[in-house]
Amino acid sequence: YPETFQTKTHEYQWSVIAEHPYIIASYLWNMFDFASASRNEGDILGLNDKGLVTYDRKVKKDAFYFYQSAWSESPVLHITSKRDIARREPATDIKIYSNCDHIHLKVNGQDCGHPDREDNILIWKNVSLKKGENRIEASGKKGTVELTDQCKWVLLDKKK
Repeated sequence: YPETFQTKTHEYQWSVIAEHPYIIASYLWNMFDFASASRNEGDILGLNDKGLVTYDRKVKKDAFYFYQSAWSESPVLHITSKRDIARREPATDIKIYSNCDHIHLKVNGQDCGHPDREDNILIWKNVSLKKGENRIEASGKKGTVELTDQCKWVLLDKKK
C-alpha cells in the first residue's frame, strides 16, 4: 500500500486517541518493517511494510515524522510524500509535519501563503506545479532553532 495510506491511518488513529482521555494505553504497530514469510502483498514478497522505518533502517517514513512532531520537544519540520517524485496533476496539496511555530513554504521560489493547520499537520491546498521539475522548500523556527526541508517533484506531461 502507498505510504500516504499509512500516514492517513496514523493521523486518524491518533486523533481518536487524543479525543478520548479515558484511553490509557495504545501502541504503534511496528517501528520497523520486518520479514514475514507468508506475506504476499505489496512490491516485496515476504515483507510486512507497516513499520515507521524501512526494513534496512535507512528510511524514516512520513508516519515516523508525524509522531516525532507530535510527541517530541525537539524541533521537527518534514515535507511529506517527498519520495513520490512523479506528479501527474498541476494542482496539489502539500503537507508538512512540524512542531515549529512559524512555517513558510515556497514552490519554485514563490511563497505559498498560509496553510490550514491542525496541531502538527499543516496543509497548503491546490498549490500549482509547473511542467517539469519543481523545487519545494520549507522553513520553520522553534525557539532559536531554524529548520529547513526540501525536495523536488516532477510534473509529468499527461500525454505520457
